[in-house]
Amino acid sequence: MKPFDIAIDVDGNAWVTGNESNRVVAFDTDGNLIHMILDDTASDAGIILPMGIASDALGNIWVANSGITKIACDGTTVPTLFDLILLTENPNFTGENASVTMIGPDGVPHGPFKGGGLLIPWGIAVDGDGNVWVANFQGREVSQLCGASPENCPPGLDTGDPISPEGGYFFDGMKRATAVQIDPSGNVWLTNNWEIFATEENPGGHEMVVYIGLAKPVGAPLIGPPSQP
Repeated sequence: MKPFDIAIDVDGNAWVTGNESNRVVAFDTDGNLIHMILDDTASDAGIILPMGIASDALGNIWVANSGITKIACDGTTVPTLFDLILLTENPNFTGENASVTMIGPDGVPHGPFKGGGLLIPWGIAVDGDGNVWVANFQGREVSQLCGASPENCPPGLDTGDPISPEGGYFFDGMKRATAVQIDPSGNVWLTNNWEIFATEENPGGHEMVVYIGLAKPVGAPLIGPPSQP
């Protein structure tokens, strides 16, 4: 399965992304398997090489589907990730499988949702309004999608619709972000984890990026789903 990330829902259940298995599973507080969502012709959930996962206050789970990235373990070494970087720098690369999936409290997937600059989604977070933020490994941008409460989104938008423009919220100081979190002031923090023009000897980035006050504040510490401070 190659588990990658984990989130806790409103009932204390643990949801885990399986990167190479193209699935998301949930366990109850006793460790029993209660849901297994995988990408197939029946669900068409868009769960393709999922990475980050986050929960919202309504019991929904949000999954960042990279569509291309396999985690670095069991033979997937830095050189193979370096090859991925070379592939994504191809001007013809479109990230067509990049998306976000929402899984309802009943385990039913919704989506996949696209647009708003999604390009190799990696990290994901939910803000105090329930809207969704995605760190993109490609594109020097962060994406924002309308969450499960459309009344907290710009007029005319529905759940999963992009709030950010097609190119995302671009910043030329961004490199390759792998994580995003919202703080109690509504600042959006991202990790510059990999260099744009990486070398096999030292591919790593070494900075943080913050978008000041761009999101709805989230109470700290973040334990389970987000709440307003």
